[in-house]
Amino acid sequence: MAYRALYRTYRPQTFEDVVGQDAIVKTLKNAISLNKIAHAYLFCGTRGTGKTTVAKLLAKAVNCTGGGNTPCNHCASCMAANEDRNPDVIEIDAASNNGVDQIRSIIDQVKFPPMQSKYKVYIIDEVHMLSQGAFNALLKTLEEPPEYVIFILATTEPHKVLPTIISRCQRYDFRKVDARDMHQRLAYVLDAEHLICDEEAINLIISLADGGMRDALSILDQCAAYNDVISVDVINSIYGLTSIETKLSLIDMIKRHDVASLLNLITQLNDSGVDFKRLILDLINIYKEGVYHLYTNDASLLKLCKQQQIDDCVTGYRSSQLLAIIDVYLKTLNDLRFATDIQSYFEIACLKAMDVNGNVTENVAFAKVQQPKELDVPKFKPVEVKKPEPAESAYVNPDIDMEQPVYVETPIINKEEPVASAGVSEPAIQQPSVNGQSSTVKEDTIVSKISDDKVDQPIGIDSETARPQPLGNVSRETKTQKYDDDYMIALLAGAKRNAKQEDEQRFTLLDSCRRDFESSKIVSILQSCTVYAAGDNYVVVSCDDSYTIDQINSDTMSDSLERFYLKSFMVCKRIFAIDTKRGMELRSKYTVLFRNKQLPKPIDVELRTLRQDSNSIEDKLREAFQDKLIVED
Repeated sequence: MAYRALYRTYRPQTFEDVVGQDAIVKTLKNAISLNKIAHAYLFCGTRGTGKTTVAKLLAKAVNCTGGGNTPCNHCASCMAANEDRNPDVIEIDAASNNGVDQIRSIIDQVKFPPMQSKYKVYIIDEVHMLSQGAFNALLKTLEEPPEYVIFILATTEPHKVLPTIISRCQRYDFRKVDARDMHQRLAYVLDAEHLICDEEAINLIISLADGGMRDALSILDQCAAYNDVISVDVINSIYGLTSIETKLSLIDMIKRHDVASLLNLITQLNDSGVDFKRLILDLINIYKEGVYHLYTNDASLLKLCKQQQIDDCVTGYRSSQLLAIIDVYLKTLNDLRFATDIQSYFEIACLKAMDVNGNVTENVAFAKVQQPKELDVPKFKPVEVKKPEPAESAYVNPDIDMEQPVYVETPIINKEEPVASAGVSEPAIQQPSVNGQSSTVKEDTIVSKISDDKVDQPIGIDSETARPQPLGNVSRETKTQKYDDDYMIALLAGAKRNAKQEDEQRFTLLDSCRRDFESSKIVSILQSCTVYAAGDNYVVVSCDDSYTIDQINSDTMSDSLERFYLKSFMVCKRIFAIDTKRGMELRSKYTVLFRNKQLPKPIDVELRTLRQDSNSIEDKLREAFQDKLIVED
């Protein structure tokens, strides 16, 4: 008789022989005992976990005449199934029979009852390979087959199976075989085959099998053909693996920055046919155990290395460095899919790991020294200040989250200085520049920029509150207003976190506010923006499109936005728009002012819609009541 592979020789013949799928086996045995056999099953799982084996066992068990809930292997039906000559157990490979015609042939055969057995069982392996038409042709028959027909579908990729197919089946997910169960099964096979294999070699076979019992038996079969005595060296020679000592030597060279020895070793490994992908995986696992050891110092978690070996690996490393090295190798492993020269990729990965080892500490220190100078900005102080009042000039907004992306430094105008008038020179304000040197600007040179070229008007300063006044009181003939940093900082000083969260929630409901053409236009404009900050009666949005910003800040659109907000959300708010890049600059400026306690007081935003509406109502009342109308407030 021709030689049979170990995985075929030791294929389970009863449910009790199945390794690592106890829950599935118990469920199927109970279903047979209670005569609750389903008409369709779907077996899912990775390769070599027993899907086809359990399918054949189920086909034998439902037709077994020996009684019980597991195949007896002595009755005529079981013996015919064991010899693959039972005409009522039909096994189909969907990878090569995936067309509509093959499925229609099955459908035509289903209407004929079994010839010898109680059930006619169809085992369709790799069912995810069926075409769309084949799946659709199978649907009706799979849903309501004759009472004597059972379908068993097996697949390694259940996500490719139509949901309508899955819903018609009882689904069983086969998990990877546990290392302990696999070890017991391998020990049984080694004893039956009179093979010698040391413990370390068995563990290496289990690692290579990755949860697949068939893969483990195939590896064992190949190693047995190489030598009756199976050792780690035998496995390494067959599969192009490296010993643990070689891996540790490579790690030590990386740690010592021994580039010449490292490159020489990699060349030797390449000449000996080492699988670099497997080597990278092994290095990742060793470094991972090093992280475990640093965190826990628990030797029981070590599987690849001994405690002394892992101590030598991690000495001098921090956990962050080891994790950085793991990231380097993970990225390299992903890039190897497109590599033509794997050795070069591996060499570069090792050099990167060497750089992490040597320069993480230095890089951190260098980064601390090379901080940008603008982060260490001195407090803004006017040149001539008689008696500064910290309580008035140092406003701190308790609702601003300093970690959120908002806000930014600007020169603060001293409260005690008189308001600048046209043509009168004012004391210079000292302002630090990027290079750390101070420059001077004068208060009367800080002007609001209005798109109307004929208007070039300075910002007004309220002497009582020492804050910029809104630019909304400029001539209504101006089409678009642009707010300078002073005005925006005053807005941000009054911003509140909960107000921003509420407006962000309102922006998510904009789609439901499209009632007419005008509303749709406003919704489209607002959906292109994000909420930057918000106060009780205003919202600041950011956008990358300058045209949209100009639209929002225009007088006409500003009124329309207020009315839209009131009509849609029952909240009256004025909307301002700024450029996204400018918003980032405002963030840094605001942060500096906040830390220096130099924030201006919040600005009072005047709502145009309410003012216009109140004026309109008052005019109508005066027209109706004339001299009899008395307005108290």
